This record gives sequence, C-alpha cells and structure tokens, in this order.
Amino acid sequence: MNALLIIDMQENYFEKHGYNREIIPKVNRRIEAAVTQKELIVYVKNIAGTEFAEGLHVVSGDVFMKKAPDAFSNPELDTFFKKNKVTVVEAIGIDGNCCVYKTALGAVRCGYETYFNPECVGAKSGAVKQKVIEEMRKKGIRII
Repeated sequence: MNALLIIDMQENYFEKHGYNREIIPKVNRRIEAAVTQKELIVYVKNIAGTEFAEGLHVVSGDVFMKKAPDAFSNPELDTFFKKNKVTVVEAIGIDGNCCVYKTALGAVRCGYETYFNPECVGAKSGAVKQKVIEEMRKKGIRII
C-alpha cells in the first residue's frame, strides 16, 4: 500500500510564517491523484499550528498530531501505517527544509520506501535547498 503523507498544511504557516499559497493547488492535485490511485491519504498537523490551510482538500479523517519536526516522532503514525500494510511513503507539505525533510528521514528509519516530491513541498526560502535534497538521496529517499 502506498501512502501520501501531507505535512503541516496549516493556515497559520501561510498567514504568519510567509509560506507561498501557490503550493496549495499543487498539493490538491497530488491528493486528487492519490484518491484516484487508491492510496492511503494521511495528514499530519503540528500541535502548535492551527486548522488546515484554507482551500486544502481534506479527503480523509486520518490526521496525526506531532510535537517534533519528524512526524514519526508520534509512534501512532508508524503503527497506523503498519496496520494498513503501507510499504511506500510520499512526503509532501511544508517545510521541505525541516519538517517534510525530517519526516522523510523518519520514514526511511521506520523501513518505508520513501519519496520526496519537491513540486508539492513548500519552503520559506522559496525552494528546498539543494543540500537537503542531496542528503535525502544519500539516505535512500527518491526524489520525484
């Protein structure tokens, strides 16, 4: 089973922290594709954040909270994936230089084949830093 993991797409990150809203339609298109492909769609929210970003398609009730950048710091996420026989994880959302990056590394540590989709990942600097992408490649994360 493939899982699409949507990280920190919360309203306050756009309002207060300056992330570009142009990422929302890109994430929505990926969510729509995941629905068509019958992938497991899971959302992760930072406990310090607010509700989901305005306009984000929320198509499942599978929502996990996190306190640390790596969503797998919440052991319930890994348990849920194992219960649902997930073997492949694609990480998208914000921020690609921190939380999405750390979660992708966490997915690898938990034994998942992991993908990082820069088109559906926002970053404060406007783009995911090349050094972050290279580090992910070294750890076995596939860049789409």
